[in-house]
This record gives sequence, structure tokens and C-alpha cells, in this order.
Amino acid sequence: MDKNLVIRQFMITYDTLNKNLSDISDVDGGKTIEPLNKSVQWLVGHLLAARQFMHSMVSLDALLSDAEMQQFTTGSGGTVTEDMPPLSELVDRFKKAQRLLFNYLKEIDSSALDKELKDDFRGSNLGEAFHFHAFHEAYHIGQLGLMRRLLGKDGMIG
Repeated sequence: MDKNLVIRQFMITYDTLNKNLSDISDVDGGKTIEPLNKSVQWLVGHLLAARQFMHSMVSLDALLSDAEMQQFTTGSGGTVTEDMPPLSELVDRFKKAQRLLFNYLKEIDSSALDKELKDDFRGSNLGEAFHFHAFHEAYHIGQLGLMRRLLGKDGMIG
């Protein structure tokens, strides 16, 4: 599997994430957006939790505490609680996540992506798992684009 394709996928999702989040304040990011019943802040935290899951597959640093991971997992509600980090802090942590993942991917040989996974990480090997997570990010980043519009902001893509 070609690591450059994986790198490119995560470059695209990260760039699109940043475009969709441009000029969204912590206040707007914390608003629950109907009919989605989610906030931008929660959704970025959810993406960060997924990145942390990827980090665990390759022994990279954690980005969220165990309690924060629980706040951002699927089924945790989608809305903001008082003890959640603000959107701006989550964006900063995602920037670090991007840097860590890119450094890892740049250093490995493409054959490392063929490593079999013992647990179901949405793929039978590391490369397949990364491809799934790139899709997962793209799916939710699309939701962020819609949320941006529902907040009354201009679209940033297309």
C-alpha cells in the first residue's frame, strides 16, 4: 500500500477541516445545531477521539484524557458540557495530531501499512484502517460544512 496516498488523504481532510472551521468562534462552536442535535465543538472532539484511536494503533501520543474520550465517543450525546475543552483548544490539539500522524507516516516504509491488525480497527491491516479513518473524517467534515451553513456562515468549499 502506498503511504503517499494515505498522507494525501489526511492532507485533504485536514485542509477541509480548517476551511470549514475558519471564523467559527468558541461561542458558535458550542451551540447545538438543529436538526443535527450536535455542536461543532463536539464534532471536532469526536474527530480528535478518532485520531487518538489511530494514534493508539501506532503508539503515538494521546491527545485527550480518558474522560474526554468518553465525552466524544459515538452515542455520548453530541452536545457541549461545561467540562469540555473549548473549540479553539480542540483545534489546536487536532493540529498536533496532524503533525504527529504526518511525522509517523513520513518515517515509515509503505510496507508498514500492510501490518495485520489483531483487533477490528475497521480494516485487516494498518493501511485499510487508515483509509477507513480518512473516510470517517471526510464524512464528519462534510457535516461540519453543513453546520457552518446552519450557523449562517458562507460555505468554504466549492
